[in-house]
Amino acid sequence: MFKKLKSLFVIEEEEDKSTKPKAQEKKGQAKGAKRDLAAAGTKKANATSSKQQTPQASAPGKVEEKFMNILLKSLEANNLDGFDYLEFKQSLQAIGKIQTDEAVGYQSAFAMASTMGVTVEHLIKTCQHYVEVLETENSNFQVELRRQEKLKIGAEQEKLTQLIKSIADKRAMVEKLQAEIAEDEKASKVCNQRLSDVGRLIAQNQSNFVASFQSLKGQMEDDLVKMKRYLK
Repeated sequence: MFKKLKSLFVIEEEEDKSTKPKAQEKKGQAKGAKRDLAAAGTKKANATSSKQQTPQASAPGKVEEKFMNILLKSLEANNLDGFDYLEFKQSLQAIGKIQTDEAVGYQSAFAMASTMGVTVEHLIKTCQHYVEVLETENSNFQVELRRQEKLKIGAEQEKLTQLIKSIADKRAMVEKLQAEIAEDEKASKVCNQRLSDVGRLIAQNQSNFVASFQSLKGQMEDDLVKMKRYLK
């Protein structure tokens, strides 16, 4: 049923063969489909959320097989009994292969349906039913999307805020350390100058002491010589 339903709305030639799954998707109810739909829609967006504070506008949308499959499964799960819009769509598709005039195609398909007691009102009513099924699926998707945005994007935004604060704190710490380093460098230059001055002072004191010592000793030694000479 799903494959037949899909053929009514998806033209095979327009699908990207390289992206089709290798195994046929299993049929099932639409329960849980909204979670898969929302998760698929937000996965790519969340991959870049941590790089920016405000999300950028998304690229123009395109029909994608995984979303079409989810929506078509929802139609399958809510398929009405008897001949309705979907069966009319199938007849219209078959006639369209041999009839290129759109109006004639619709009239021919309805003429065939009317033989089974189908009215225009019934076709319109059942078509509206399927539109409402899609609208419900869309509403569920939007609710789930908002939930995941709050859960995932909100968490990433909080993490980004924390990182920005951490960066600011560390920059302030670096600036403080740089200021302290500058003060220490200034103090080290003063200390180095004092060390040089003290070294020169000690060396000069040593030289002056030696000169004074030698002067006194020289005078005394000269007196010793003279005393020995003159006081015999």
